[in-house]
Amino acid sequence: MTPVWFATAHLQLTGNIPLLNAEPFAAAGFAVHPMGPGAGQPIVNALLQGRVEYCNVLALPIMRATQGQGLKFVYSYQPTGWELWARPDITSLKDLAGRRLALTSPMARSYLDDGLREAGVDPASVTEGIGIQLDGAGVEQLRRGAADAAILMPPVTVMAESLGLTRLAHLGQWGHPVAYGLMTTDRMLAERRDEVVRFVRALIASVRAIKADRELALSLVRAQGVPEEFVAGTVDITLPQLDTDGYLPATTQQRWIDTSARFLGLDGPIPTSRVFDFSVLDDAHRGA
Repeated sequence: MTPVWFATAHLQLTGNIPLLNAEPFAAAGFAVHPMGPGAGQPIVNALLQGRVEYCNVLALPIMRATQGQGLKFVYSYQPTGWELWARPDITSLKDLAGRRLALTSPMARSYLDDGLREAGVDPASVTEGIGIQLDGAGVEQLRRGAADAAILMPPVTVMAESLGLTRLAHLGQWGHPVAYGLMTTDRMLAERRDEVVRFVRALIASVRAIKADRELALSLVRAQGVPEEFVAGTVDITLPQLDTDGYLPATTQQRWIDTSARFLGLDGPIPTSRVFDFSVLDDAHRGA
């Protein structure tokens, strides 16, 4: 078996389960291992230093790819999933005016800002404060007032509902916000491209198997240590969000690049080929 490592920011989030479903990867000759080096730059460093072959979190890696740091997005296996949750006294986007949002990525924030403007709220009036953990402890922080709202993913959304927090919106209402996908390095694509194609093909098979087998999905979520009372709800939310197709609309690709460029102060135009390479996915689908 070829050992393969992927970096992720939050080991308990269910966006990891397609990469933790061992059987399809073993059939392709891979033994896949997760690594949690931290969020943001530590993940980028792990990729560029060759300590991991892939990552599945996207915001800062996309921004670094936009800067030309030699990273590529190759497969969008969960193109949606981020939800906005708030304390119980906040029941609409309008109620967020003058409130505090937990720290989030510029990517996710750009979609929320579209929703705020649609609701007649000045995005500048919604400030960002502390970061909260994307787990039960973070939800409890939110309930106790560390922030007024936060952008969350399963299983944390299920935990938030159990504590009586308010689901305000799904960020997918305003496009295709960054959720989960597969990124690798230009070096991997240059030196080990056939291996990357095989890996993506195995990931497609994993997503397909999980979507077709709820019991498999339940077992994978349990194996992450998600408390039993949240397992079924987490699976019911996650399965429709997984995607075997894996492509992103050209408009979404350009939006991610433009958002990154604005945040980083980069001059354009920046070609989508600097960040995205779906030729790997083309080849993976041909052999699936």
